[in-house]
Amino acid sequence: PDSPVPDYYSFVRAYDEGDIENAVRISHEKLEKRVSELSVEMQSNYYFILADMSFENDDYEAAVGYYALAAKENPENPDIYRDYAIALARSGDTASAEKILEKAIALGLEKDGIYMADGEIAFMNGDMESAVSELKNGIELTHNDILKRNAYLLCSRAYQQDKNEESISEDISLLEKALLDLPAEMTMQVREYLAQAYIDLGETSGKTEYYANAVSVLDDMKGFGRSDYRTEMNIAVLLDRLGDTKRCKNVLKEMAENPDYEPYYFTIWLRLAYCEADIQSELDASERDYSKFEKYYLAAEAAYSNYTSDGNSDPEMERLRETKEEMKKMGWIK
Repeated sequence: PDSPVPDYYSFVRAYDEGDIENAVRISHEKLEKRVSELSVEMQSNYYFILADMSFENDDYEAAVGYYALAAKENPENPDIYRDYAIALARSGDTASAEKILEKAIALGLEKDGIYMADGEIAFMNGDMESAVSELKNGIELTHNDILKRNAYLLCSRAYQQDKNEESISEDISLLEKALLDLPAEMTMQVREYLAQAYIDLGETSGKTEYYANAVSVLDDMKGFGRSDYRTEMNIAVLLDRLGDTKRCKNVLKEMAENPDYEPYYFTIWLRLAYCEADIQSELDASERDYSKFEKYYLAAEAAYSNYTSDGNSDPEMERLRETKEEMKKMGWIK
């Protein structure tokens, strides 16, 4: 039979180009059963990539298994043991992580890798102060962008354990530094964390300008082509809190026309109805026109009947119905 080596190179290329779906397909269809025909170095690298993909997918137990196989084929590489130790820590087995880290150090692991692994272990052991200190040391030293990004995100999660103003402000400073420090294509999760930190600071401090900062970060995410339901709904909710009802309405109307968001149409129409009610309440009583509110309300009711057919319910709908009844009593709608 043909050699699996060309398939191995296709697999590595797909992984390097970020085409994870294709890398997984090649692994599954072409390489899985023929790994033993590859050179020892290729075998180790194959398992290392599978481990890395599992880790990125938050499947730490699978990652641990693949790192163990990669280390078995290439037992002199300290970087494999470093990532193996980090995956063990993430899976909750900090005792084994410490043992594997010792092996990595004995093999000459660079200082940045030691800090990163120690930070992961400290985080999983609940020692947030040490975790932040170790991870920040690692960030300062490392030239490995993946290690650096993971350290920034974990350090942020350590700050998030305390929901006080000081901790959230430190988290924001860290994440803003990460945006400048990392390649743009690696900052998407950093932006998600940063938007949430601004929202948290707005809620904790009572200062609405932080919501505007969050909107700005979420708008950036849309600009990078990362636009999903949650991002756009967050933008709409924050604009509503900021009193920018006109832009809130525009965002929601665009969402209501997006076929990908069909499962969420009920929530979108409900928000639109509330937003329209707010817009009208800002006008003089003589100028108010609730016909659009009524239109959005009926669309919410129609979408709600689909939503409840799966056994779901939502108290927000009851509130909207009460709002509509009040408007009827006031004679604003028929």
